[in-house]
Amino acid sequence: MTEERIRREAVSDQLFTLLRDRVLSGALAPGTPLTSERDLAAEFGVNRHAVREAVKRLQQAGLVEVSHGGRTRVLDWRRTAGLDLALQVAHTDGLSLSYDLSRDILEMRASIGADAARLCAARCPEQTASEIVAAAAAYAHLGPDLADLAAADVAW
Repeated sequence: MTEERIRREAVSDQLFTLLRDRVLSGALAPGTPLTSERDLAAEFGVNRHAVREAVKRLQQAGLVEVSHGGRTRVLDWRRTAGLDLALQVAHTDGLSLSYDLSRDILEMRASIGADAARLCAARCPEQTASEIVAAAAAYAHLGPDLADLAAADVAW
């Protein structure tokens, strides 16, 4: 018997992920118009409602700008996307990220982790505070290696 589960995902979620990855990879460059809903529906063999939902999520993620009566344009996601996109990307299989972008995501996580550690240290028992200080000290000895940074994040 297999341990794998069947992935149940809405068509609009699958389309959102596909279009999101095209924007993040640069296949859909900032400033270019997104293909019309009708053409996207025909290209992927889905209904326009699924396309509309996917585009709405792209807009909410700060990846596109929807102009009613005009073209939907791809935005420069590095300037317009929120932190929720970084979380999505961190959990994405198959999306090839540049070394710089991967490093930037880990650095952002470390920055957020540092603030969380500060709050924990202010509210926790002395033993827990000592563990936090030790994890923070470990960062001082890390180089640019992403695997080391990821392991330090887990310890953090």
